[in-house]
Amino acid sequence: NALLLCVGGSGRQSLSRLASFMSEYDIFQIDVVKGYGMTEFKDDLKTCLMKCGNEQKSTTFLFADTQIVNEQMVEAINNVLNSGDVPNLYKNEDMDSIMQACRAACQQAGIPP
Repeated sequence: NALLLCVGGSGRQSLSRLASFMSEYDIFQIDVVKGYGMTEFKDDLKTCLMKCGNEQKSTTFLFADTQIVNEQMVEAINNVLNSGDVPNLYKNEDMDSIMQACRAACQQAGIPP
């Protein structure tokens, strides 16, 4: 995890993109448009976490202070950093696909699912 704090225009985003490229990480950045709210943010966050977990892709989640539309977004990111999950983010269908993806990996590692 990295947190870059600097004055505006100092190249935080460029540095993050360069470091991600050098580490061969994918970059995931939300696109805030008119009407963007917590529902869309949770969908984007779920997409990013599924990509990291199910597809095993190393990903940089690029989030700028200008993209904070609702304070709950900061709380959700804090939950991801602290526990790796956001409460009530996944539906039952999502949990089934996560279980299926984990089951195969557990069987290969010899761990009971």
